[in-house]
Amino acid sequence: MPVAEQVCPHCGASTRKLKGKRPRDVKFGAAQHHRVTATYLQRRYKCQECNHTFIEKNPFVCRYLRLSKTNMEYLFRQLGEKGSYTEMAKRSDVSVSTVILYCSKLAIPRPTQLPTVLGIDEYKGNAEGQMYQVIITDLNSHSIVDILPKRDTQALIQYFKTFSKEAREQVKYIVMDMSPLFRLVVQTMFPHAHIVADRYHVCRLVDWALERVKLLKILHISDDLRRAYGLRLAFRKIFKIYSIPNIERYIQLWLKAVESSHLPEFSNFKVSFISWFPQIVNAFVLAYSNGFAEGCNNNIKVLKRISYGLRHFERFRVRILLLSKKNSTSYLNS
Repeated sequence: MPVAEQVCPHCGASTRKLKGKRPRDVKFGAAQHHRVTATYLQRRYKCQECNHTFIEKNPFVCRYLRLSKTNMEYLFRQLGEKGSYTEMAKRSDVSVSTVILYCSKLAIPRPTQLPTVLGIDEYKGNAEGQMYQVIITDLNSHSIVDILPKRDTQALIQYFKTFSKEAREQVKYIVMDMSPLFRLVVQTMFPHAHIVADRYHVCRLVDWALERVKLLKILHISDDLRRAYGLRLAFRKIFKIYSIPNIERYIQLWLKAVESSHLPEFSNFKVSFISWFPQIVNAFVLAYSNGFAEGCNNNIKVLKRISYGLRHFERFRVRILLLSKKNSTSYLNS
């Protein structure tokens, strides 16, 4: 860099007096499968007012670092993409431990508000000794609200207690699979919110029952198989009914048909339908579902598989939130 007027960081005086210079190797990452490193002759200036010495400012590398600013920016962008730490290290010409170090420096704050329509689901993360983690989503904006370290009743209750009563009262609908754990948490912390059973999970109960019948009867075509298929077709007609009283009436009639069919595979889940009756009705009245959360879970599985597992929960959480476009843009810009 050319000799230029410098401002002393100690006293604020201007100076052009040189003290010397030393070479610094700066890593600019990989280009066309080759590592790019530049040698920068960094000047040191001496203030003629206070006699302090200081290094010149430059636009391409921070003090004490060998990683260029553009390469560092590229590294942070990679953290918001699907890929392993090893791949990122190769592309940025740094060690894996350096990538992990920079990932650990990213701190994404907890949210202070909750959405009107909230989705809650679990995913198998295997992070920090916990098999399952929890994802909280905003189903109106299709964005991730937060990632929680474990699927535990008390832990979830304590998490939602961190929000004010006013913030929790803003939540009108909560969509979930038919998990008694999630329902207990929601009924405790959101007593005025409507719980919506995810339509996919409701229909899956019926499909599983049919599949159980098929497994037992497929080799011998029977009346049981025909009755099971008829019950499945009859259940799917519920999508053409829109009012709450009509849906409630139709489900009750359908459950009576299940009982009269004498198929144990269908009768087994009758308890679930009775226990979750209001929430199942909501599943077919309201337009909300946990489809977005399920899609996020798929991305999480891909990220975990590509990375061969991510054991450190906070780094795992950062990677997941950065994968969400809305969060990625705002946090990287900040």
